[in-house]
Amino acid sequence: MVVAELNQNGNFFSQRGEPEEIGASQGYLSYMGKSILLDAGVGFKKVKGHPIQHVYVPAGIGGHRVDLIICSHQHLDHAGYLPRTAALYPEATIITPRECFRTLKIMLPDALKISSEEVDKALMLGYEPPVVSFTGEELEAFFALEGTPRLILIDAPCELTNLPNLEGWKFQFHSSGHTIGAVSTRITAPDGWTTYWTAD
Repeated sequence: MVVAELNQNGNFFSQRGEPEEIGASQGYLSYMGKSILLDAGVGFKKVKGHPIQHVYVPAGIGGHRVDLIICSHQHLDHAGYLPRTAALYPEATIITPRECFRTLKIMLPDALKISSEEVDKALMLGYEPPVVSFTGEELEAFFALEGTPRLILIDAPCELTNLPNLEGWKFQFHSSGHTIGAVSTRITAPDGWTTYWTAD
């Protein structure tokens, strides 16, 4: 995990997963009393001599409030933990590209099916079952957010301002070209401080 202090007022950014390894990508920005999660991915690994595929998830952020979750694209190393993340932070608005959400409607149920099969295989063979990145209930609840104010589906390029609990903040989304619909995000705080999240 990479942690960078932005200034002496306790603002910080931490990167989980990448760049140290592929998978479980998530950035956590805390600035001016607001908290933003950038992506919510899972990673996959095989343990030598172990027949089960293991999933690992982003490190927790403790009891911090999350005001906004931005998902850059649909690859599971950036979006595979979204249903659980949405459940963990019910106060957070979620922004994701429309194409990403459309693709996740296919990918996430399939990921859950594979994960359940790996748990069953582990139990049948007498191994410790692997971590499950989200439940069926969390997946249904995440998809049920479509059409509600809590989930904002975007098409880049676009700009959003004055989101719930983020008055004075500006978010500009640009096509990143990584996958269909993938975005990079320019974030500008009310004091003019700016950062850019490219994801991949």
